[in-house]
Amino acid sequence: MAEIGILGRRERAGTFSALGVRPYYAETARQAQEAFERMMKEECAVIFVDAEWQEALQAQALRCRDRVLPAVLFLPGSGVAAEDALQEAVQIGRASCRERV
Repeated sequence: MAEIGILGRRERAGTFSALGVRPYYAETARQAQEAFERMMKEECAVIFVDAEWQEALQAQALRCRDRVLPAVLFLPGSGVAAEDALQEAVQIGRASCRERV
């Protein structure tokens, strides 16, 4: 099955491993850029990126815009509504990955 990854700080990204989403951790912009490259090499089909890293990863994400995979999605800020929206997006992403393999 194609993999779904989430890039963010440990306290946020780690909570989604229970949903079958592989967490990639970053505490600095440089770590976020390196983790994003690992996600690309490991062929994640869907890459969720915490809004905190949007500016740092904009150039790398633009390289993906004309490709079918990966789908790169920048998450909204924090809070209950953002977490609910992310969980819904993860479920949709998982269903999409199953259809493609």
